[in-house]
Amino acid sequence: MNVLKRALGRGKRSDKAARQAAAEWESDDDEPPRRPSVSDVGAAFDNAHCTLVTEAGPVQKGAQGPPAVEKQVPPPPVAVDLPESSASLLSAEPAPSPTAAAGVPPPTSSEENGRVYRIGYGDAGKKPITPLNLLPYSTDGAARHGGDGGGSAPADAAQVREKEEKIRACLSVGDVETLRQVCWSGIPTSVRPVCWMTLTNYVSSTHAPRRATELVDKREVYQRYVEKHYNRGDRDGGDAASKAAMSIILKDAPRTMSKIPFFAVPQIQQSLVRILYTWAVRHPATGYVQGMNDMLTPFLFVYYSAYVGADALMGEDAAAHVAALSADVVENVEGDVFWGFTALVQNIQDHFTEGQVGIQSKLAALQDLLRKVNPQLHHHLEAQRVAMADFGFKWVACLFLRELPLRPLLRLWDTYLAEGCYEYPRLHVYVCLALLQRFSSELLALEFCDLVPFLLAPPTDAFTELDVSELLSKAYCLQQLYPLSV
Repeated sequence: MNVLKRALGRGKRSDKAARQAAAEWESDDDEPPRRPSVSDVGAAFDNAHCTLVTEAGPVQKGAQGPPAVEKQVPPPPVAVDLPESSASLLSAEPAPSPTAAAGVPPPTSSEENGRVYRIGYGDAGKKPITPLNLLPYSTDGAARHGGDGGGSAPADAAQVREKEEKIRACLSVGDVETLRQVCWSGIPTSVRPVCWMTLTNYVSSTHAPRRATELVDKREVYQRYVEKHYNRGDRDGGDAASKAAMSIILKDAPRTMSKIPFFAVPQIQQSLVRILYTWAVRHPATGYVQGMNDMLTPFLFVYYSAYVGADALMGEDAAAHVAALSADVVENVEGDVFWGFTALVQNIQDHFTEGQVGIQSKLAALQDLLRKVNPQLHHHLEAQRVAMADFGFKWVACLFLRELPLRPLLRLWDTYLAEGCYEYPRLHVYVCLALLQRFSSELLALEFCDLVPFLLAPPTDAFTELDVSELLSKAYCLQQLYPLSV
């Protein structure tokens, strides 16, 4: 009994101490500021896709259908500094915070009464989830889906300027999480190079004065790789694997994006060979695999555009513009492309190893999704004995590099890099599914002899950035409705 009384006494004293501590906390004038509440978010919260997290699990807010699945985003990098010739990309004055400077959406989560709301991409151009909403493919959604992504869509100039200011505000304070939200709906060409550098974690220093030094260091590391593996004889006197890689690269380089004059420029061809060969030697587990040459092209185009301009690179006189660049600039761009490509493939190297298990698993996921989303089309493909690998292998392995024109392709990659280098492979499966959905009626009318050629070369030559934005919006909805782990 005495033991019980002593225990009860200690419990009362503990309760009293706890109440006293709580009272002191509530009256503390130095209490740290709370994150913005849901009411602070205002109209942005009303339009966004949100998930209410409770003890019972996630509950959808503001939408019907299954709840969204929270995505794990890798630790954000920080803003980077481009070379002096591209300093104008970040010419805006630094802002105290992105929200105060340019109306950037609030942080992705806020607390109210112990409950956590996670804000989605409504403000950045993603359409809030609507069950079974497959989104009609019209062109009336330019503003809704950020059609200014590649700079050639008929977007309102004020919208482009507004997005540029939001991006500059995020870069000036290193707010990469908000930057990802803004860039998901497309990136204006004027700031695309620096955004891609940031989104791929190319420069990750958290100390601002060291960012330029880190950029220089990484470029010097690439030059040492070139000197060691390319310039000192590996090109001609390496082992059998290196010689085989060089032989294939030399055949693939002239066929890379052959319809665009920029990629036929001799300096660009030489850069392509150097980067691919150096990367293959540095990564012997995968080496060089056909298709990697295509995956390098978006980085080459975007990073050269920081010095020349995208419109000039698309013109017939691209060779003259590239020839006017100094050797130092070419070396810097090669280094940037090497590290960007490395970041892109770091989570999909199983696409290139023996058995290509990464591609096989994504094709299996695509087939399972099609069975759920469009059983009629799934049954038709099975009845015609069309396997996913017959066409999907190229879709998954090359990320639509051979199916889309360059500008819409850059718009697609804006979203992929905004998703993160560890997250975009999963979204890509849903983009493949959305493309099948888009051409569903045409596919249902074809038989085997016409189905495979149609799927290997879908009629996407006339696709615009708006078409890609609609495709991504549809893919996002499908991802929320039918989550997979691939």
